[in-house]
Parts: sequence; C-alpha cells; structure tokens
Amino acid sequence: MQEDSRIMLVEDLRDFRRLLAAQLRARHLDIIEFEDGLQAQSFLINESPGVVLLDMNLPQLDGVELLKWMRARGNQATVIMISGSEDELDRVLCLELGADDFLVKPFSARELLARIRAVQRRRQAGILPMASSSKESSLSGSERSKLDNESPPGQLRAGRLLLDPDRHRVERDGEVLELTAIEFRLLQCFMRQPQRVFSRSQLLDAAWGRDYVGYEQAVNNHILRLRRKIGDSVDSPRHIQTVKGVGYRFEP
Repeated sequence: MQEDSRIMLVEDLRDFRRLLAAQLRARHLDIIEFEDGLQAQSFLINESPGVVLLDMNLPQLDGVELLKWMRARGNQATVIMISGSEDELDRVLCLELGADDFLVKPFSARELLARIRAVQRRRQAGILPMASSSKESSLSGSERSKLDNESPPGQLRAGRLLLDPDRHRVERDGEVLELTAIEFRLLQCFMRQPQRVFSRSQLLDAAWGRDYVGYEQAVNNHILRLRRKIGDSVDSPRHIQTVKGVGYRFEP
C-alpha cells in the first residue's frame, strides 16, 4: 500500500462484507466498511482512502454513480468494482468510467490483494495515473527526476497539449478537452513516455487495468477518437503515430 493504506469496502450484503473485511483484517489491513453509497460518499468528501472496493449495486446511491462522482472530483484512489454479475457490459462500463479493475463474486482475499498490488505497480511505473500527488514520494529517483523536469511540476506538455494528472484535465491551447477515462489514461501513458513504442496489449493494460482477450480492436477505436479530440490528423497524425505491425508511438 501507499501512504494511506486504508481500504474502503462498500458492500450492502452484510454477510459477504463482514467475511471479506475479516479476511483482510486478518492480514493486518485497515478496513473501513459501508453498506450504502450515500454513506460512502459522505465519508469521501473529507477522507481519501488508498483503495476503494465498490459494489456496483448499492442502496441510496449505486456504485457506478459513486465511481463517476469520485472521478469527476479528481479522486484517483485505486477503485476495484465488485459485482455478482459476469455481464461483460457491466465490466466495460466500469472500466470506461475509471475503475482500475473489476472482480466478480465470489473471489478470495488473496486474489483481491494480488489485483490491488498489480494496479499499484502499474501506477508507480507510470502506466496508470497515481492516486494523488503525495504518492510521488514513493517513486524511484529516475522517475521523480522526470516529473521534476516538467513545468509546472506534475503536468505533462507536448506541443499544444497540457495534461494535468492531479486535476484529471487535458487542455489544447487552453481549451479543456472532454476525454473519457480510457482516453485520458491512454494519453497520459503516451505523454509520460514519449517516443516509446507501445504494443496494443500494453495499451490494454494501461487503459483497462488488465488484459482482456479480444479488446485489441477497442484500443484502435479509442486511439482514433483520441486523435480527433487532441487535433491529430487521422491520415497523418503528428502526435499518436501508428507503428505498423507493432502498435503506437507518441511524438511530442
């Protein structure tokens, strides 16, 4: 875990919530429990747990709406959605809205913790956005140096583009661009490591939080829309360039 190691568990099924919380506490983790979305929302106004385990179907305020509210406020905590449904559309919706991963019940505490660690490794490596600027202290010296060279600190610039991770905001010539969570993650991944060639599978990992078989075409579609939004020519893009047979590269 990072500086704030608290795990917020929002689940209305009491028996499941208590069992999972007990298993996590047995591993010496700090668990905060809530049974409905409004309780969780009130807590999140003033508190910032490092990880949020969020059930999709909650009373008062459902998990999807709470996730949207969190990301709209710039809350970049690790969010893992949990659901009793294996519906692929539910999974895609949550990941599109900014969830880091999606777990179908039942699952083990061991698998859950493995998923959390995997997300946090990707955040620290720059593939996923950091949960908050305070966590930059956990980066290696070379990674911190890259951030320190940005002006202002933490923001990423390329040509007419400005990406602000803390505010989850992208501007082009001062105009705010309306990007989806997936498009934001892809652009941040590119801008953190310009001129690096990313395969489609690597971009899947950056955008969705894990590889899902059959989503490579989805990457192409998101890249196409992202190009249009940042002002790239579809036929001859300046920034997001196709590397035939491999994937994509970002030119600043």
